Amino acid sequence: LINRVVAPERVLDEALALAARITANGPLGVRATKELMRLALGATLREAEQRQAVLQPQVFSSEDAKEGSLAFVEKRAPNWKGR
Repeated sequence: LINRVVAPERVLDEALALAARITANGPLGVRATKELMRLALGATLREAEQRQAVLQPQVFSSEDAKEGSLAFVEKRAPNWKGR
């Protein structure tokens, strides 16, 4: 996937900055997103939708989902636990 086009000398800096933004998110959501992106490369739309239907409730009902919402309301950084 291409997120943006940058000068060759900026590629590593931009990649590291994007990686930092991704890893600042909840690990369960990041893991589910990565799984769905890999699945999309070789699966049908129906297969991807079926897998998403399994993963989405798991992520949205997790402790991390509650922590993310609470942290947002309290205007603080979330403390992810991966569960």
